[in-house]
Amino acid sequence: MKERTLNIAMTAVGIALCGTSVGMARHAGFGTDPFTVLVTGLDNRLALGYGVIFTTLAALLLVGVFMLKRRLIGLATIFTLVGLGFFVENSYQIADLLMPHPGVALRSAELAASLALISLASALYYTADLGVSPYDAVALILADRTGVPFRFCRIATDSVCVLVGFSFGATLGVGTILTALCMGPLVDLFNRCVAQPLQRRYSRPQRLQAQSC
Repeated sequence: MKERTLNIAMTAVGIALCGTSVGMARHAGFGTDPFTVLVTGLDNRLALGYGVIFTTLAALLLVGVFMLKRRLIGLATIFTLVGLGFFVENSYQIADLLMPHPGVALRSAELAASLALISLASALYYTADLGVSPYDAVALILADRTGVPFRFCRIATDSVCVLVGFSFGATLGVGTILTALCMGPLVDLFNRCVAQPLQRRYSRPQRLQAQSC
């Protein structure tokens, strides 16, 4: 029971930190992850608000996931759908309120902090293993249906997001490159140093109890 509660908490905190980090990256203005590029570009064109567009896109993708591979849907999927976009929007607004005209040094620090936060968030979210986001599910389904390795399917979906977002005026830059190059190693670091130790701490008593029975 404690482990289940911990996984739910890790998922919720992970989604909240992920949204906060993306909002910070947008405010830094050095480029963001591919899906955020897409949503930002659509927001530039439609002016409906990042949260509204993100949630609408996620809901549309979720319908497809439900029809094609519903076992990928879990609690994390719901948290992402209903909360992530608005965390991004609100954290961006807060950052803009606190730092209305940041210089290059402050923007660089904000980008570095956002990269660390999104990596920690991903480690918590993946380790909890309570489903995936609708966007993450797209590449998984493509790999399953086509036989093409996941990494190539993810490159394809990311490329489409970047091309569409950029055509609608979203910013590309060093932040997009750093996310691609550094996020994997950082997620692995936070997974080994934070997420997995948390799970071991709460699951160990249950294992000892099972052995003693």
